[in-house]
Parts: sequence; structure tokens; C-alpha cells
Amino acid sequence: MPRIKYVNDNEWGTVFHNFKKEEFRCPKYCDGFPSKIAYSLLEVMQNLRNKYGAIRINSAVRCVQYNSELNGSVSDSDHLEGCACDWSLENHVFSEAEKNEIMTYIRTLPNIKYTYSNQTNMFNGIHISVNPTYELANITKFEIVEVGIDYVKIDFETDEVVDFAMYSLNGEDYINLDS
Repeated sequence: MPRIKYVNDNEWGTVFHNFKKEEFRCPKYCDGFPSKIAYSLLEVMQNLRNKYGAIRINSAVRCVQYNSELNGSVSDSDHLEGCACDWSLENHVFSEAEKNEIMTYIRTLPNIKYTYSNQTNMFNGIHISVNPTYELANITKFEIVEVGIDYVKIDFETDEVVDFAMYSLNGEDYINLDS
């Protein structure tokens, strides 16, 4: 099956040129990275930094113990999986109208699960949770993947679709793309 796509160490400062991995560190009880960070989260955060400038990461990856200490956090928080971030702008206090405008924009971005803000425990921050993206490489030589009612056969060494069909019987009824 496909795997969640995470940020690789060599992508900090290059693909995500405005971010350092340390900005996403859990501050207590662990080595700082009890989970990898979802690629889709960094795509959203890079988009926001490009649009709004200097962003402060208030909370990103969390270990279970740290998460359990925070008011308002839930035991299945997306922060535990590297799929959430609380952030604010450097040296700027959002008005409620600004927060609403920014959250409206965030909801238009790909892979957004939800976004919210509250004054009870987030002060000036905005929360973002993302749906992870998936990568298909390095699983098996070939795998049949159901896509709706269609099936595709993928060569995971090349990440190419090699066959497809409207239906599959015993995993073998494909239409060859070369014919």
C-alpha cells in the first residue's frame, strides 16, 4: 500500500527554503521528533510563508506526554503524526477579521483537513491540520491499486503506471498501455 510522504532531511532549506527542521521540534520529554513531518504540512506552511512573510511556528510535532499537558489538546491530535501546526505572524497580533480571512484562504489550499483559532489556549495562533499525501515508490516491484472502480498496475521502481483496466479478475485483466 502507499506510504505517507514525509519531509526528508535534505529538503529543509532547499525545497522548503524558508524553514528549518528545528522550528517544528517538540519542546519536551523526547528527542524533539517523535514523528516525521508530513510533506503536505510543509507545502501548506511554505505557501503561507510565501504569502504572509515571517511566520512563527508555535507548535508542530508533539510527543504524547507533551500533548497531554496542553489545554484543549485531544489524545488523537494530528500534531502526534506530524500533520498539524499552530502558527502566527512574527510581531503581529491578528484581528478576528484577519484570522477569518487567513483561514478562508487556508481552506482553499490542497490537503487541508481543517483550520481554526481560539483565544482560550491559542492566543494569537492559527491551527492547521492536513491530510497527508502518499508516495508509491519502493514498496514492491508491482502492485495493483484500486482507483475508484478502476485498477492500475504500477511499477514502483520507476513510479510508472504499466497497465490499467476498468475491472480486474484475479489481478490479471489489464489493458496494456502499449497496444
